[in-house]
Amino acid sequence: MRPTSFDSALRATLTYFGLMGLALRPDEVAQYLYGWDATPTLSQVVQEMARLPEIVESSGFYTLRGAESLVEYRRAAAPLVRERWRKVRRFGGLFSALPFVRMVAVVNSLAHGLASPKSDIDLFVVVEDGRMDEARFWFKALTQLCGVRVHHNKRAGRFCLSFFVTQRSLDLREVALPFDPHLASMIVTAQPVCGAEQFDEWRKANAHWVADYFPTAVALWNRPDQREKTLALTGESRRPRSLAAPHFTRLIELLSVRPLGGLNYKRDARYVGRVSQTETASYIWTADVVKFHERDRRKFLAESFRKAFSD
Repeated sequence: MRPTSFDSALRATLTYFGLMGLALRPDEVAQYLYGWDATPTLSQVVQEMARLPEIVESSGFYTLRGAESLVEYRRAAAPLVRERWRKVRRFGGLFSALPFVRMVAVVNSLAHGLASPKSDIDLFVVVEDGRMDEARFWFKALTQLCGVRVHHNKRAGRFCLSFFVTQRSLDLREVALPFDPHLASMIVTAQPVCGAEQFDEWRKANAHWVADYFPTAVALWNRPDQREKTLALTGESRRPRSLAAPHFTRLIELLSVRPLGGLNYKRDARYVGRVSQTETASYIWTADVVKFHERDRRKFLAESFRKAFSD
């Protein structure tokens, strides 16, 4: 399902992100252009959108005509988005010091520049091979101790720890639906918190299939300045190096016995049993991928986008 012209690619891009509740800046339209192999300049994108009557601009954001309310929604969310990102950055250094954790990225709503008073902060986490249980234990222990982990109905502004993979399972094509623009968009819009090198490797591992949806974004990953951009986003280029922290983390890793992660087993088993009873639930629970979502919108978004695109 690919657009056949630049015009239809622009419409498809705004259609898809509109389904996500998002109005886009012109640079975002250019970066996340759906299904178009050419890489247009920003001025070309702006000029072409200005020519199309079904695309409207307001306060520097673009939507399809009839979806202008998304602009105000994003503008109104901006102060809360900034607040949530300050929280993410406060915990970034702690996340990077957690045993067996190799990368953390913010995904979904906050990565898109959206937040609501009730929304949480979705994280995608890469952990060391063979250490899924231990990594999840330490991640959950830290966030629970600090009172910032999603717990039952306590979600607002808390970290949602629902998607972990090991280093040998970076390629998410294995868990994607046959048509899965949502998972592809999660990858291209992800914002790294720590683990810049691992973040680059994760994107490269998924480039072969994500390019079917967002070829322009994938092409940008290969630019020389992307490494510096990733380092800037994680703050690793300017964060003071601690001589003690790596040794402390390594000591914890050495002391972590494998049964430690089993402390979460019964609770996770109860959770899987509960969410599997609902139609929108999605869960994967293996040695290399842990993905729990009570409301997996991927199928709904794929079907809605396919219908809107065909219309």
